[in-house]
Amino acid sequence: MESRSAINDIFDASGNAAKTINFRYNGVQYANPFNFRVQASDDYQIGISKVNDTNRLLFIANHFGVGLEDISLECWNGTSYTKIIRADTFLTNLLLFLENTPTENEEEKAPTSKWAYDHENDSYAHHERYYDKEAVDAFQSRDTTFTTGTIDDFDATSVSMVWLDTTDGDINLRGMKGGYSGKIVFFVRTNCDNSVYLRHAHATPDVGDRFYIAGGDKTMGVGAYGGFIAVYKDPAWQVFFGIP
Repeated sequence: MESRSAINDIFDASGNAAKTINFRYNGVQYANPFNFRVQASDDYQIGISKVNDTNRLLFIANHFGVGLEDISLECWNGTSYTKIIRADTFLTNLLLFLENTPTENEEEKAPTSKWAYDHENDSYAHHERYYDKEAVDAFQSRDTTFTTGTIDDFDATSVSMVWLDTTDGDINLRGMKGGYSGKIVFFVRTNCDNSVYLRHAHATPDVGDRFYIAGGDKTMGVGAYGGFIAVYKDPAWQVFFGIP
């Protein structure tokens, strides 16, 4: 009894701590396990132990009368306690921060790989873009050349520029396929040794492939450089001239 009194009765007669033990900033070593309860009526006991000869630290929660239960590890973040995400709960928690379709101005969620994969394979989301000079050059990059002969059913779907070369004879233009609303094709002469004839509403091409020209047929004669523009608008190609 006198021994207990000498150390301020911090232990009772059974050797149990009766008061808070102040270690005076000294460490506790070689203790295993630690079992925590707040008071005698506390129905939960949390134990901390180390697995022998490993680097593993174990936490366990025992609910008296019920058994072992899931344990919650929480840290103070400055304003509240937040749960530590574990390997077995990671996916559930991760899904809270993901979305299949990105939301504008959403700063706390990221798009899923499902959205990224679909976006990567969406051809409409990755169409070709041009700088100013490239936009101009794009017309010439989709070009073709007409030489001697009659043009009734040339497919102009992927063509934006047509060079007219009459070195070896006349060119007779009566119609083109591939027209759709707003489609533009530029025609420019590169040689004028012979003539270019442009036929208004000629009967041979299909109705939608014909040229519609104000004032009827046009002729670009020998020695006449120049060109014209054909813009498709139902029912046919509408022609705008810029020839001498």
